[in-house]
Amino acid sequence: FVLSVSGSDSLNALVAVKESLRKIPKKGIGYGMLKYLTSDFQSNLVPSIEFNYLGDFGDNVSNSSDSLFSYASESIGSSSSIENSKDILLGISGMLVSGRLSMNIGFSSGLYDDTTIQALADSYQKKLTVLIESLSSVKESRLTPSDLTYKDLSIEALSRINQDDSLEDVYRLSPLQQGIYYHWLSDRSSPMYFEQMSYRIKAFDLTVDLVKAAYDQLILRHGVLRTGFSYDLADEPLQIVRKNVPSTFSYKCKLEESALEDYVERIKLEDRALGFDLESASQMRLLLLDLGNNDYEFIWSHHHILTDGWCMSILIKDFYQILNSLYQNRPLDLPKPVLYSSYIKWLDSTDNNASMVYWRDYLQGYSNIAEIPFKRQLLSEDFYSESRERVTIEGELYNKVNALCTQTGITQNTFVQAIWGYLLSRYNNTTDVVFGSVVSGRPGELEGIEDMIGLFINTVPVRIQYGEGDRVADLLTKVQEQSISGNAYHYSNLSEVSSQSELGVNLINHIVVFENYPVQDIIREDVQNAQQGRDQELRIESIAAFEQTNFDFSIMANPSSDSLDIDFKYNKNKYDPELMGTLSGHVYTLIELFTADAQAQLTSLDYLTEAEKSQLLFEFNDTKVDYPTDKTMVDLFEEQAERTPDNVAVVFEGKSLTYRELNEKSNQFAHYLRENYNIKPNERIGIKIDRSELMIIVILGILKSGGAYVPIDVNYPDARVAYIEKDSSCQVIIDAAEWSKFENTHAIYSKEDIEKVNVPSDLLYVIYTSGTTGNPKGVMIEHSSLINRLDWMQKAYNLSDKDVILQKTSYSFDVSVWELFWWIYNGSQLCILKPEGHKDPKEIVNSIERFKVSVIHFVPSMLSVFMQYLEEHNLEIARLKSLNQVFVSGEALGIDLNNKFFSYFPNTALMNLYGPTEATIDVTSFECSENKTIIPIGKPISNTHLYILDDAMELVPIGVRGKLYISGSGLARGYLNREELTAEKFISNPFIAGQKMYDTGDLVRWLPDGNIDFLGRKDNQVKIRGFRIELGEIESVILEYSDINQVVVDARNINDDKVLVAYIVSDNLDKSELRAYLGSKLPDYMIPSFFVEIDAVPLTHNGKIDRKALPKVSENDIIKADYTPTRHEIDQKLITIWEDVLKVSPIGITDNFFELGGHSLKMMKMRYLIKTEFNISLPFELFFSNIEGISNYIKLTQKRETLSMHSKTFEL
Repeated sequence: FVLSVSGSDSLNALVAVKESLRKIPKKGIGYGMLKYLTSDFQSNLVPSIEFNYLGDFGDNVSNSSDSLFSYASESIGSSSSIENSKDILLGISGMLVSGRLSMNIGFSSGLYDDTTIQALADSYQKKLTVLIESLSSVKESRLTPSDLTYKDLSIEALSRINQDDSLEDVYRLSPLQQGIYYHWLSDRSSPMYFEQMSYRIKAFDLTVDLVKAAYDQLILRHGVLRTGFSYDLADEPLQIVRKNVPSTFSYKCKLEESALEDYVERIKLEDRALGFDLESASQMRLLLLDLGNNDYEFIWSHHHILTDGWCMSILIKDFYQILNSLYQNRPLDLPKPVLYSSYIKWLDSTDNNASMVYWRDYLQGYSNIAEIPFKRQLLSEDFYSESRERVTIEGELYNKVNALCTQTGITQNTFVQAIWGYLLSRYNNTTDVVFGSVVSGRPGELEGIEDMIGLFINTVPVRIQYGEGDRVADLLTKVQEQSISGNAYHYSNLSEVSSQSELGVNLINHIVVFENYPVQDIIREDVQNAQQGRDQELRIESIAAFEQTNFDFSIMANPSSDSLDIDFKYNKNKYDPELMGTLSGHVYTLIELFTADAQAQLTSLDYLTEAEKSQLLFEFNDTKVDYPTDKTMVDLFEEQAERTPDNVAVVFEGKSLTYRELNEKSNQFAHYLRENYNIKPNERIGIKIDRSELMIIVILGILKSGGAYVPIDVNYPDARVAYIEKDSSCQVIIDAAEWSKFENTHAIYSKEDIEKVNVPSDLLYVIYTSGTTGNPKGVMIEHSSLINRLDWMQKAYNLSDKDVILQKTSYSFDVSVWELFWWIYNGSQLCILKPEGHKDPKEIVNSIERFKVSVIHFVPSMLSVFMQYLEEHNLEIARLKSLNQVFVSGEALGIDLNNKFFSYFPNTALMNLYGPTEATIDVTSFECSENKTIIPIGKPISNTHLYILDDAMELVPIGVRGKLYISGSGLARGYLNREELTAEKFISNPFIAGQKMYDTGDLVRWLPDGNIDFLGRKDNQVKIRGFRIELGEIESVILEYSDINQVVVDARNINDDKVLVAYIVSDNLDKSELRAYLGSKLPDYMIPSFFVEIDAVPLTHNGKIDRKALPKVSENDIIKADYTPTRHEIDQKLITIWEDVLKVSPIGITDNFFELGGHSLKMMKMRYLIKTEFNISLPFELFFSNIEGISNYIKLTQKRETLSMHSKTFEL
């Protein structure tokens, strides 16, 4: 084979030759194959000088008389054919015999003479002598890269880390080590992956010096315990093993007078606070705590990057065997440990490409992120605070688990994974979920693997899928088969595995760990076994452990001979402990169901406990209240008019009507309708007039005539008006012309009450709402439904005859209905806002002040406009002191708007209502207060039943997202002329025979106190990169930013990609700064791609946000463009590095690293290449997701270095 070497001196040349020779694979056999077996071999690569060292022939061959063999005097002829050496001009060979080096030089006599060759030989001998003398002056052997497990280390890097000759080895990190190291680099002070095990021993002859000596020997025994880590030696992180490290043993004696357990816990916390510096050479500590009375607390602390749980039992066993040998002063009898580097070598031999193909196929088509549903609405704190829930399976149920595992041929681990995966699928309303599973990672084919010390465990995805007809046994068998088939690929790095999924780094958010090694039991046993031959007894009194991973939720299954404990460990600052408490009950119920019938269909399993079902069905829906079921709205009005005839009923601008006057005028109009149009019950009469006192007269007249009113907004487009008029088939439409006809003849009609023809089940009104087909649909509401709704409102909020309600909502919007009728209940007054006044906050303020309005309704977006008006005009709130009850509905009420309201109106009640038109305006109510972290829509109102169900029409537990269904007295009759749609949306109630329930299409969840949290619309759910996103959450965060007055976030399809667009009302907006701010508050997938400035949020005629009227996105609104070219040389160099690391081209300077397929490993490689190119280390504490940010940092750093001041001292 060919060898090309160079060196600045003899020693460096020697190192270069050594490294070159060792890097040649399989001793150069490939060169011979290339030369003699391929036709395209380059002849100009054939060397003209040949060197052949034949080896060391030892002392067995010589010409001495006592030698068994001697050299023959006869010639043996040529050792190779002349044809074989015709290209060789100079051949040098040599051998070592009896400690003497003999060299032979063959040469072409046509090119060289004897004198030249003799000079070459003399020079060669001289150089060898100098080299030998140089080597003799080196006291210890010198490591070179080829001596290490990691052989690609540069000589310069090796020299840098081995200046004191303390280096033992260097090798790559295992897959999980890579992830852990990346997290540590990102936050070096984080307690993440800190492991601490402590136990108390009763010992009568414990000697501190011997404990320290035993511990120090343990560190010397295992290279893993003398390991540090570095990311700037090569294009991947490396671990560096030292020959020796300073002792990390410490001893403390309890002297202070404090409670023992409090003292021990404080010492443990202090130790945890020290953390670990992974760049130093030891990541383990032992603290011996002398508690007095022969009690000792052993506190072992280490970073998880070193070892897994199995290793701790091995280490502690070794420790006590060493300690026992020291006590007995006898030689240590332990086998030589197998080095962790052998496992790293095994990893290097695996086929990563084949592994990636497997995981890509395994994750193909998976796009939904499986989330734990019990999150807090807002994080209470940023830090991790651990809490746990546990379910214990024992006794007969545990026997059933084992029997089922035997019957189906699965392991307990598979059983736990299947149970959790199925429950997770039900929580997420899907049949396909993925979570992480921690595997042992110890390859069976590697000799000594069971006793090896190091980090072997790894996290891999587990996918749980099932079909509609699948049974329990089918799922268990499938999970087991997948586990077996994936076992060969458990070594792969999770970042690389995740990159094979379209979800990328978002694939896994929690893990399941099956602890098949009872570490604590093993430690107890090992301590006892280690005492053989000792007089004094060591006795373990207690064992405790602390650990923290980077996951906010994890499941730990701990089996024993007679039970199975399943712990749910979670961050209580992220997950609600009150909700997390239901997990154990759900798992227990499923285990009962799985073991009861392995042939049961999965879709038929009900995992809720009986107590939960009772709470959801009955306790939360305990709403039965008596109300006047024998009355109509006409009855209620006429009774009130009789009680308070002289009270002012209606005010509009300068006009007012008493209850008597209003009753008489509406009676006249009722007589007019019945006599001229022969109105009968359930017949529909349209009303198409502007808001005024006439509107009230007309509506009451229609009802008194026996008909139902159909509001038609005068501002509707002609096409919509035409459709409603045709679809409703009104007997007559009351418009200005029809009213004029009545006015001209009104005197002839009686003022007396007209004969009543209605019953409570007759139609009261038909209101048209937007339909999915493009045409509105008419919702039919009966008298009894509205009476139930108003009766609840009166009992809940106690309207008095002194109250004034502002009627400002368009009568085509169902919220107007309670404004139009509630005042009837107690003789109060209705103040009607002039047409279009509901859009003008100034007009609203003036009306409140002028008419002493006490009750008002807002859609939240209009309330925001109203509050902004108060703020901008520095309005004195005393002018609005009459206001004592404010109702909001129609949209979600944000926390910021809620808090702003109470900052202006601390003594005014704010009620958040929710309900669809199909259930008579509102079905829930919640009384708000300031400083809330969540604003629910409330609890069900009187005689209303609410159900939150999944797609299988099964109840979901508290805290889990589902679709809301409504049943009860407020339910609409259905949709006018839409029988199929009525049958689709008003379905049979499976919980109450003979009743219907309405499918709202709204996503909600129960809260523990029986309130309901609104999450959004199912048919308009926004999903970005696999995440379900609630737009209101993003809006709330944007509103926290200064100078933002209003914001609407919407999802738009732009260039065939669904993206988020933020529409913002602001006086002073810097889009880039806002995006940077959101980057510190929200995950990347929740940050809008476009920011559009608008003058005002467009509202519908009903005061809701008009999303259809939001402007289209333009190029000026783009913060992150699809491709932004380079600006200068730094950008171009960085793009070259990114394209090399990511294998993607072209790349723009604003492209996101992770969206291009980057992950933690590629991030570290990218940082190394940047340091090599620019001699600048990017601090891990700073995260730049695009080239623009990195480039700006490099420019700033270079500028600082250029401007940095230097000083020099001069003597004068």
